[in-house]
Amino acid sequence: MGLIDIHSHILPGVDDGAKNLEDSIALLNQEKENGVSSVVLTPHFYPDIHTLEDYRQHCCQAFEELKNAIQSMELPEIFLGFEVQYFTGISKCHNLDLLCFNGTHYLLLELPFLTPLSHTMLDEVVKINRDLGITVIIAHIERYKDDKLFKKLLKIIDSQDARAQISAESIFIKDFKKITNKLLKKNLVSYIASDAHSVKERPVYIKKAVDHLREKFHPQLIACIKNGERIENALKGNKND
Repeated sequence: MGLIDIHSHILPGVDDGAKNLEDSIALLNQEKENGVSSVVLTPHFYPDIHTLEDYRQHCCQAFEELKNAIQSMELPEIFLGFEVQYFTGISKCHNLDLLCFNGTHYLLLELPFLTPLSHTMLDEVVKINRDLGITVIIAHIERYKDDKLFKKLLKIIDSQDARAQISAESIFIKDFKKITNKLLKKNLVSYIASDAHSVKERPVYIKKAVDHLREKFHPQLIACIKNGERIENALKGNKND
């Protein structure tokens, strides 16, 4: 079992990631080169422009098209999920499980980063976990470092009411390097993912990140790998997730 990438925009023609099958296959080849054996395809779900059922059906069709196109290729195994943008009332959404990683209780959630976080938003994150039994994974948590409620968000992570994912690239970006190091030292990072959009502009940095963490944060890296394995087991229908 290799690594799993739980955050990627590789599904063709559905968001700002891969534009077509050719792009998708190129990105999956890049995932393979990075030592990734399983990839969760997580197109953006924007509740203000998407209808849950219609968008999910559209993504399922694109997923089947990609799956059929790569079936004879030696590429990472793919699974369908979504990167869900926070919306008011999300903790009371009765069919939120349809946006989880396929067949699991894991939900990749994107909080607003162009507008300030609010106590209501963060309270809903906790309710998703406690009331719906869904494990919330906060996408690219490093982006919220300057928000006034970032410390509250980290308390939620520390209490296990949500989990944190950092983007592999952020480990090497000047604006985010300090905070990613801090989060890793405090054992607040559960997953490292690519958030890959394109081979050239927003590529897969998983291997580079893993090599760096192996030297600087080896225990934290092992924990992240094990967390990823639990998701992979759940996606494959194993019971030890």
